[in-house]
Amino acid sequence: MQANIHEAKTQLSYLAKCAAEGKKVIIAKAGVPYVQLTALDKPPRKPGALAAWAYADTEDFMGGDAEVAALFESSR
Repeated sequence: MQANIHEAKTQLSYLAKCAAEGKKVIIAKAGVPYVQLTALDKPPRKPGALAAWAYADTEDFMGGDAEVAALFESSR
């Protein structure tokens, strides 16, 4: 796929999508190929990378505050 610079300015989102899908996108200046638009490689995903940040106090997870619970119970 080839587009001139003016067309590339108006259709940049479409051309970027095409490049991300693996199509070869050339931007031409005065009909002469000038640059090639290519997609970047995605970095590999690391499952569980945020596991060290997860925290749950399992001993008193459902305990809560008795005063707050009483306020909810009294509103019924």
